[in-house]
Amino acid sequence: MDPARLFEGRPPRKHQPVDPDDIAALSEVEGARLARLVVGGRKKKPKMGDCYEAAARYVLGPLLEGRPGFLVVHGEVTGTGGAVEGVQYGHAWVERGDLVIEVANGKELAVPKMLYYVAGQIHQDRVIRYTVDEVKERILRYQHWGPWEFRSSSGL
Repeated sequence: MDPARLFEGRPPRKHQPVDPDDIAALSEVEGARLARLVVGGRKKKPKMGDCYEAAARYVLGPLLEGRPGFLVVHGEVTGTGGAVEGVQYGHAWVERGDLVIEVANGKELAVPKMLYYVAGQIHQDRVIRYTVDEVKERILRYQHWGPWEFRSSSGL
């Protein structure tokens, strides 16, 4: 894939694996564009939370070098309390092996993956996992933090 194509028209919605050579081939201009998007700062007060941005920033790391073995996950969860109790909605979190790291809204909470999936009623067929390089590519392609290909059944 030609890195210049990252900016052409409307991207396909289907999940496509990214060739690591494509990321390595980013020009200085594209690399600077990614850096501006990522380093540009967080929103001061998110309306619906900052899970997509927070998960991507966490996995990319402070210097955009990426954290080896960490994945950004977009999926559908069922709320467990408050205004979202029982509501299915799109959410993002971080995984590394058998751990989930919840980083939304300033948290950094590590939970066993099995417990997180049971509590959130998360089904494997309703998640998409992204490597560090795939996160970089999606940010450049879509010009936002996510969700990218994932859409929850509720539209939230």
